[in-house]
Amino acid sequence: MGGLRFLDLSENQFSGGIPNCWSKLQHLRVMDLSSNILDDHIPSSLGSLQQLRSLHLRNNSLQGKVPASLEKLKHLHILDLSENVLSGTIPPWIGEGLSSLSVLDLHSNRFQGEIPQELCHLTSLRILSLAHNEMTGTIPSCFHNFTGMIANEFSEEEQWPYGPTIFDDIFGFQSVGKHSCAVIDYDV
Repeated sequence: MGGLRFLDLSENQFSGGIPNCWSKLQHLRVMDLSSNILDDHIPSSLGSLQQLRSLHLRNNSLQGKVPASLEKLKHLHILDLSENVLSGTIPPWIGEGLSSLSVLDLHSNRFQGEIPQELCHLTSLRILSLAHNEMTGTIPSCFHNFTGMIANEFSEEEQWPYGPTIFDDIFGFQSVGKHSCAVIDYDV
């Protein structure tokens, strides 16, 4: 299983904590544990998945702070920790260390304090969602520099919250039209 690249255990009834045993899955690129009943903390061993490009832990009951070990995930394009009960402040290292992020979704948690200025370093960011937290202070003025942000209208049929093309853009496809795309060679 050490060669596993894609792990999708989403939309099940898994409960308890996320195991702290990920160091042997060095080739994992996508991990999706969203929409389960997982609680406890995010294990620090997820930081050992240094080839990870997409981490989805959305819609669980994960609590505590975001572990600093996730700063090691330098190739991460999507970080979705939304719809949990994570608390504390948004770690500044997200903006300093995860420069490849295209999607940062932290909505519907219990994050407090100000939006860290370091998020302004995320020049590849296309989607940022911090809604439904307990944030205070001012919105950083540098947010107007996020020229890569996308606006998209979603129909009721579209279930994926990031729109139909963001995965394509990140993992090797380029949108040509609403219902077609052309492949760009990319090794996932």
